[in-house]
Amino acid sequence: MNSGFFMELEPYFEVERHRCPFHGFTAILNFMRDSGDNQCALKIGLYDPCQMEMAGDKPCWVGCVFNTEENRKIIEGNLGKIRVFPKEFRPPKTRSWPGISLGDWMIYSQQ
Repeated sequence: MNSGFFMELEPYFEVERHRCPFHGFTAILNFMRDSGDNQCALKIGLYDPCQMEMAGDKPCWVGCVFNTEENRKIIEGNLGKIRVFPKEFRPPKTRSWPGISLGDWMIYSQQ
C-alpha cells in the first residue's frame, strides 16, 4: 500500500510494535494518537483492546478481522488525510509536531 507521499522514516528511538498499524493507537477525527497500550484505532471512539491480542494471538494486520476489502478501500482513501502520532517519531524537545501520514505509517509498520 503506497500513499504516493512516502518518505523514509527514521525514528528517534526504538519502540517494539506489532505488525499492525492500528494496534496501540486511538483514533479521533483524522488523527491517530499513540496510546502506548493495546487499543485498536479502527474501533473509532472506543478504547477497546485488540481482538487478536485478547484471543491470545499476536496482533497482525494481515490476520485482523478489520482487514476487509471494504475497510481497505476506506483506508486507502484516507492515506494522506489521517495523521499518525507514534511516540518514536516525535522530535525531541518539541511541544507540537505534524505527525506522519497514515500512508507512510502503514508502510513503515509493515516492514
